[in-house]
Amino acid sequence: MAYLTASPIILAPTPNATFSPAVKLSFAKGTYTGYQFSATGAMTAQKTYTLTVISGALTSARSSTITNQVGTWFRVSSGVWAGYWVRSSAWVHL
Repeated sequence: MAYLTASPIILAPTPNATFSPAVKLSFAKGTYTGYQFSATGAMTAQKTYTLTVISGALTSARSSTITNQVGTWFRVSSGVWAGYWVRSSAWVHL
């Protein structure tokens, strides 16, 4: 005999993932900085931008293993931060 649950079971997301096709990343209003890193985790570029409304962009990857960086990061693939990593937070999330 099999039973179905009334609610979906939520699984914790894996810390590293790639998304193909890309998925939508949500941004609350505010100022954010995107970063580019070398293979050693050194910052090679940064871009800061202020959003005046709730916004979104596409992300192609999530990583918590960028060398010498703390936290979970999203690789942005569209919009002002295309090609940059933005740190996940309560204001930047899937």
